[in-house]
Amino acid sequence: MEDEPSGNITLNVGMASITENRIVLGLNIRYPVTHTSGEVMDIINQTIEGSGFRVENMQQDLKPLYYPIDTPLIVTLTQVYNNETGRNDTPIAIGGGTYAKDMPNIVASGPYMPGQEEVEHQVNEYIAIDQLVNITKIYAQDIYELAK
Repeated sequence: MEDEPSGNITLNVGMASITENRIVLGLNIRYPVTHTSGEVMDIINQTIEGSGFRVENMQQDLKPLYYPIDTPLIVTLTQVYNNETGRNDTPIAIGGGTYAKDMPNIVASGPYMPGQEEVEHQVNEYIAIDQLVNITKIYAQDIYELAK
């Protein structure tokens, strides 16, 4: 499953519990923004049909967060980023979870910059001082432009 705005579905087994009579897998599924959790579950259920496995206790559906690149919010954030960095990049959508899903009219932005080592969610995660200063300037300008 995939779409143009957000790419491929991702799925990982976050937890596994195995006893003599039962295997329980906790799945983290991040599905493309133009699809629904119902579609994902239909595919999973069709795939496991007749295998003896079944889906139980689907606990939550954190719907994907997506704003088209031509919305004022995304246009403003992109313009500020490009002005501050001297680049001409287009925004990207990733499948990560974000605090932004809990607030209306908000997206996660930064602080990863092209060409820098990807260390987020890794052992010894860090941010270089110059990167922190640069992203702070971008955030300050974002806030100023969005508040106008």
